[in-house]
Amino acid sequence: HSLQMDIEILIDLPGEKPIIGSLGSGMQVQQNLVYTLCSDGKELLPQEIPTINFLNRPDLENIKIGDVVSVADGELEMIIEELSGDHIRCRALNSFFLRTNRSFIIRGNKLPAQALSRQDLLLLQEMQHLPEQSSVKILVSFVTEAVPLQHVRANCPGFPVLAKVENVISTDCLDEVISASDGIMLGRGDLSAASRMADIFIFQQLVIERSKTLNKQLIVATGLFGELKNSGKPSISDIMDFGYLRSAQVNAFLIAESNAAQYPFETLHLIRNFDGL
Repeated sequence: HSLQMDIEILIDLPGEKPIIGSLGSGMQVQQNLVYTLCSDGKELLPQEIPTINFLNRPDLENIKIGDVVSVADGELEMIIEELSGDHIRCRALNSFFLRTNRSFIIRGNKLPAQALSRQDLLLLQEMQHLPEQSSVKILVSFVTEAVPLQHVRANCPGFPVLAKVENVISTDCLDEVISASDGIMLGRGDLSAASRMADIFIFQQLVIERSKTLNKQLIVATGLFGELKNSGKPSISDIMDFGYLRSAQVNAFLIAESNAAQYPFETLHLIRNFDGL
C-alpha cells in the first residue's frame, strides 16, 4: 500500500500431478545410466539399478516404450526402455541433480480432468474462512474441462478462479475452460514438456486469440528471459518473445516460474523499457 501498488495473491492447487518422492538431499542423475521409477515405498530388484520413487501415480496404461519422461519442466529427460507393473525403467538423456518434489510428465500422457488432490481440498476448506476479496485468486492446474473449476467455485464462492492450461487441448475444450474461468494462465514449462515443440507456438497463439475473444485475463508463465540464467542479460530471442506477447496484449507475466526469477530487478527494468508500460 505504501508503494501504491496492486498486490494479487495466487493460491496454486497443483492437483494430482506426479512428483518425485523423497530423495534426501538429492540425487545426481547421470547421462546414459538406467534408472527405475516406481511408486513411493516399493521394493525393487535388482538393487544395482538406482531407484527414483514418485508420488501421484501417472496413467501407466497409456504409455509405451520409447516415450519420454520430462522432469522439472524438461531440465531432465529420460527415455522409457521397459515397463513392468508400476515400474518404469528408463535411460537418462542428460545429467541433472534431482531433488525431492520436482514434477514430471510422461510426454503425451494426460492427467484426469478431475485433478484436485486431497491437499487441494483441505486448502479450499481453509479458504472458506477468509473474507471474500478479489486480491486472492485460486489457480487450478492441468485443467482440460470445466468440472474442476466448478468444483472449486462450489467450495470457495466469491473467489476468482483461474485455470492453468498445461496440455494441448482442442478448441472446443479450450473454450469450455476459458468460459468457466475468470482467467487463464498458460504454463509453458509443462506445456513444452508434455507436447511436441512444433505444437507449442500454435497452441499459444490459439490461447491468446480465444482469451481475447472471450474477454478473459491471460497470464503467461515460464520461459521468460531464459538467457538471464546463463549470461545475466537477455538474448535477442528473449526480447522478441516478450515483445510478441506484449503486442498480443497478454495481461500479466509470472516470472517466478522462469529463469527471470533469479534476476527480479533486471527483469522489471527490461519490462518497463517496453513502450506502453
